[in-house]
Amino acid sequence: GYAHMDIKPHNILIRRPNSSSGSSRGSSRPRRLQQQLTPPSACEMAITAGAGCCGAAAGAGDAEEDEQQQALTADLEAGRSLVVRGYEAVLTDFGSARAVPIQIGSRAAALTVQEDAEVHCTATFRAPELFDVPSHCTLDGRLDVWALGCTLYAIMYGASPFQQAVDQGASLALAVMNCRIPWPKAPALRYPQELHSLVGLCLTAEHGERPTVMQLLERVQELMAAGLPDATQPAT
Repeated sequence: GYAHMDIKPHNILIRRPNSSSGSSRGSSRPRRLQQQLTPPSACEMAITAGAGCCGAAAGAGDAEEDEQQQALTADLEAGRSLVVRGYEAVLTDFGSARAVPIQIGSRAAALTVQEDAEVHCTATFRAPELFDVPSHCTLDGRLDVWALGCTLYAIMYGASPFQQAVDQGASLALAVMNCRIPWPKAPALRYPQELHSLVGLCLTAEHGERPTVMQLLERVQELMAAGLPDATQPAT
C-alpha cells in the first residue's frame, strides 16, 4: 500500500458530484475544505473523506484488514468517491506518497526517511515519529492518521493544532512530540465532544498506539451512523 504523507486541508477538495454523465467541470466546481460549508457537515465530510482516502493509501495490517482495504481501494479507483450530504471529497497531490510499510533498520535509513519527510511533508501536519525517526522501527499508514487529526482540527479552528508553536517561535518538533492540543476557548465555536475525542485519537503520540486506518474508519462510521449534535453555537 501507500501513505499519502501530506494530508492537510489544502490537499482535500470538496465538490458537489455532477449528476450528469459528462465532465464534472462547470457547475460542480471544486471547493476547498475551509470554504463555506456549515458545521457539522464540513467536519463529517472531512472525517469521512480523510479516513476513506487514508484507507486507500495505507499499508495493510492483518488478513481481515487486507480484505477491507482492498474493497475500499477498488471503490476509490473505480471513481466512487465518498459522498456526504450532497458533497464528495477528493484527496489530491500524491507527489509525497510513499510505499508502506517502511522498514527502518539503521541510522542511515532513519535519516533518509526523516530528510525526505522534511522536504515533502508539511511540518505542522507531520507525525512526531518523522521528526526523529528511530533507527529500528516500522512506519505505516498511521502517519496519515496523525495528519488527518491535524486536518480535522484545522477545519474546526482554522489551523493545525501545532501552528501556535510556530507563531510563538517555540520548537515545533517539541510541541508535536509532547502533543499538547490547544483547544480554543470562548468565543470559538463549540464542536461536539465526539469530534474532539476523534482528533485526540488520531493525535496519539506513540505510533504503535495510534489507531490504524481501518480502526479509524470503523470509528468514523460509528459516528456517522449515530449522528453528531449541532456545532454552531459559541462556547460558553
